[in-house]
Amino acid sequence: GSATNQIVAEAADSVIAPGDPGQSNLGINPSIGTLTLDSVTAANGLTMDFKLNGEGIKPGVNNDVLQVGDMSLTGTVTINLTGLDPLLTGAGNDYQLIAGTASWTGTPNFKINAPTGYELDSTYGTDGYIYDDRGLSLTIQLVATPEPSTYGLIGLGLLALVGICRFRRLSV
Repeated sequence: GSATNQIVAEAADSVIAPGDPGQSNLGINPSIGTLTLDSVTAANGLTMDFKLNGEGIKPGVNNDVLQVGDMSLTGTVTINLTGLDPLLTGAGNDYQLIAGTASWTGTPNFKINAPTGYELDSTYGTDGYIYDDRGLSLTIQLVATPEPSTYGLIGLGLLALVGICRFRRLSV
């Protein structure tokens, strides 16, 4: 969708969410989309929700994208990411969430919540994201995180190795 009026999100529960969130109770799956806004002014407490898929990294096709002209962000901006299927990770697989066309002001403090099974790649930009108020973009990069059961299997393997070494030492 799009809006030509200035969007002012001052309430702590303000949410901007490109794309279609779907309605699971009606069998409607979420879909990726682009939201185009001429101007956004947001104070502390804004939340942005974005969906990502692993079929590529093209904004508006493989992930939700907010295209905005003038933007002023201050305070904490929470970004919630939802993965719709296995995601692309590592170098070169950066998802652009916000693309700008005019001027950006303010110094937001981004709190980015990665999708389940992933975390922000700490080697990419600042804490896994690049916010460029001159290049007018916010991009993220992800890495997969092992599930807790993986750590449990590693622990069992280490215990087995210790047991085998101890058994060999005692039998010599």
